[in-house]
Amino acid sequence: MKRTLLTSLTIASSLALFGCDKPSEPTNSTPAETATSTQAPDTTNQSTTTNTEVVYTMAVDSTLPPLAFKDEKGSAIGYDIDVIKAIGEKQGFDVEVISMGWDGIFEPLNHDTYDLVGSGAGWSEERAAAYDLSGIIIDARVSVFHLKDNTSVNSLAALKGKKIGIPQGSYHKDRAVELAGGNENIAEYPTSFLAVQALLKGEVDAIVEDNNVVLYYANNIKKENPAFDKELANINIDELTKMDGKASGNVFVMKKGNKELTDKIDAGLKQIKEDGTLSKIYEKWFGVEASAELLKN
Repeated sequence: MKRTLLTSLTIASSLALFGCDKPSEPTNSTPAETATSTQAPDTTNQSTTTNTEVVYTMAVDSTLPPLAFKDEKGSAIGYDIDVIKAIGEKQGFDVEVISMGWDGIFEPLNHDTYDLVGSGAGWSEERAAAYDLSGIIIDARVSVFHLKDNTSVNSLAALKGKKIGIPQGSYHKDRAVELAGGNENIAEYPTSFLAVQALLKGEVDAIVEDNNVVLYYANNIKKENPAFDKELANINIDELTKMDGKASGNVFVMKKGNKELTDKIDAGLKQIKEDGTLSKIYEKWFGVEASAELLKN
């Protein structure tokens, strides 16, 4: 999944205003990782879970719901934070969460400024060469989403001549234009939220966007607006997000050579995948069950 730059507002306020978030970008496509951040970390957000003296610090970009964002009290919350807390409970460590801007968020790992980075860091060969990476904590695919009862859109070929919605600035526009058979069949929306809303309202036949972005917004829109409680279906465009036969996904990132922490996180991740904890966290944030592929990785 490619990184999506969204607002740090809570989902409640986003829903109330129907789209006060930032335009979407891919959720695992990140800026150059060698840049040095000039933003001082916000250390106001601390989450302790296990009453242990072992405390690791995780840096997140807290403008990326539902992976990491701030609630109305200014505390960092989100899927990535719930996952690392659950891992900590299994492995006997606490986690302090600090908020950083995304630019340059990785370089301080090399100087032991903090111990790991979360919030939408995608697996890549380049990143694996420079840092230690955990196992996949959330799978990620670009998909075509449509209303399940729209049987005219049941394959990629069937999208030609259909109206396809995308967020403005989407990295997937070229593919959407190709699938729709021309730019005239593309409807661009200011935000991913509004693109999902348009699909649920029947304004477009389909949208092209990252799975988890769509699931998060659809889940919350339908909770707040029962009239939009329509079932979605999706067609994965796997070739956009597969690398060397491995499913694309997000990971936790550690300093190269930090085997102790990497091993703890991977062991805890395996535990929460096996005992159902990860499934519960996934359903909490996305409203659907985690994929079998995620749970076996």
